[in-house]
Amino acid sequence: MRCLVLSLGLVFLLSAVVPAAAASPVDFTGEWALDLEKSDQGEGFGGRRSMLALKMIVEQKDNALKVEAFRRNRDGEEMSMVSDYTLDGKECRNESGNR
Repeated sequence: MRCLVLSLGLVFLLSAVVPAAAASPVDFTGEWALDLEKSDQGEGFGGRRSMLALKMIVEQKDNALKVEAFRRNRDGEEMSMVSDYTLDGKECRNESGNR
């Protein structure tokens, strides 16, 4: 489930800049934070908004993208998951802690 949420977030993030990619290279490196006040996430995933990544640390080097996403579990403890992607269109496989 976490992997799905993070993957959807990453797809949204990448799809927002695809038209601009032809104009100039884009580097997503940095720390990204979800602003809950400005975000309408609805009640998806059975009303479990805790599945949302509240913060992501992104490292982009050449054709590689590494994303460490942080969220809080039911007990309020911070958890993280690291995913690696390539930017050449090849399939990437990342295992979730739930599998």
